[in-house]
Amino acid sequence: MSEPSRWHRYLHLLRPNVDADIDAELRFHLEARTRDFEALGLTPEDARHEAVRRFGDLAGVQKWLRAHDHHRLRREARVEHMETVIQDVRYAARRLWQQPAFSLSVVLVLALGIGATTSMFSAVDAALLRPLPFHRDDQLVVLHDVHLPFALAESQTVAHLDDARALPAFQEIAAYAPGALNLGLGDAPARISVGVVTPNLFPMLGVSPVLGRHFAAAEGAPGAPAIALISHAIWRHHYAGSAEVLERDVVLNGKPYRIAGVMPPRLAFPNE
Repeated sequence: MSEPSRWHRYLHLLRPNVDADIDAELRFHLEARTRDFEALGLTPEDARHEAVRRFGDLAGVQKWLRAHDHHRLRREARVEHMETVIQDVRYAARRLWQQPAFSLSVVLVLALGIGATTSMFSAVDAALLRPLPFHRDDQLVVLHDVHLPFALAESQTVAHLDDARALPAFQEIAAYAPGALNLGLGDAPARISVGVVTPNLFPMLGVSPVLGRHFAAAEGAPGAPAIALISHAIWRHHYAGSAEVLERDVVLNGKPYRIAGVMPPRLAFPNE
C-alpha cells in the first residue's frame, strides 16, 4: 500500500475517498504491529513480515472493506438524493398551491407538451421504427401506378399485372384495392374497411388465417363464387368467435360472401 498522492488528499476534501481511507487504516494497523514486534527485539524486516503474517489475508480484507464501504456510500447517496427530491417536491407543491392561476398554466403546458410528444413518437414508431407484421418485410415493395416503357412507343402504357410479374426484379407480385362497404347486421348496418385482393396476397405476405383457409387460385377468376376472409375483430364481435363461422355468409352491400377464413388478431389490413 503506497502513500496516497497529493491529488488523492485534495479529492478527499471534496468527497469520501474509500480506497485511500482503507489503505491508510490498514497501513496504520500494520505499522503499529510492526513497532510492537520491533520492541520485542525483531529486526524491522522480520517485524514487518511477522505483522503481515499475523494479520492474515491482507488483500482479501482490503477487497472486502472496499466493497462494503462503497456499497454504504451508494446507499447513503441514494437516501440523500431521495430526501432532496422530496424536499423539492414539497416546496414546489407549496408554491403551486399558493398561486392557483400559475399552477393551472403549468399543468396545461405540461399536458400539451406530453400529448404532443406522445403523438409524435407514436407516429414515428408506426412509420419508421415498428416492423411490418409480415414475413421478410424488408423485401416488400409497394408499386403505385405501375408504368412500363415500350421501345416502339414514345408514351407509356399501364402495365398489366402479368406484365409486372414477368419482371426479374420481383420474386412474386400480388395486388389489392382498399375500400369500404356496409356490413349487413340486420337493422343496424356498419361501415367497415375492406380490400379486394388477388388470391396470392396473404401467402406472399406470410400471413395465415387462424381459422379456415386462404383464397384458392380459382377464386380470383372472373365469375368465381364470392368468398371473403374476415378480420379477427369481426369474428369475435359479430360471430361470437364461433368455429361454425366457416359455414356462414357475411353480407357486404347486400351481397352474401361465403366466409373462407378468419385472419390473425393483430392484422388490420389494409388499414395499417
